[in-house]
Amino acid sequence: MSTTKTTMIRPLDMSGFRVMNAGAPVASTDTATKGYVDQKSGSVFSYGQKFVGDGTTTEFELAYRTDDFHIFVFVGGIFQHISFIDEKTGESVIGNFQLFPNVNGEGKTVSTIQFSEPIPNGTNVVVMYTEVVA
Repeated sequence: MSTTKTTMIRPLDMSGFRVMNAGAPVASTDTATKGYVDQKSGSVFSYGQKFVGDGTTTEFELAYRTDDFHIFVFVGGIFQHISFIDEKTGESVIGNFQLFPNVNGEGKTVSTIQFSEPIPNGTNVVVMYTEVVA
């Protein structure tokens, strides 16, 4: 096996062919195999929780605390936008839910999602998030 380095002087057109047998990336500019990316992509969020709407509930308590930047919420498979204050303009941006810290029955600070409307009966709420310690 050759260890000679080849420097490209123009784009390489693979004409639909694959690059095969690549090693694990070391430098930030190295190529990555599909297996490597698949393994790493599962670690974007630490936790996932599912709730089911009952037609009256607007608040759902998460098992851990998170913040506006580390959460994705889907209702019935549709991504929901969080309400927030734009730091540059100071204006309120109205989304579908807000996130609040809450002390649960065990004395632990967790996050509560509050929707602007009750979640319809039988509708799944899927929350993917990473714990954030304040």
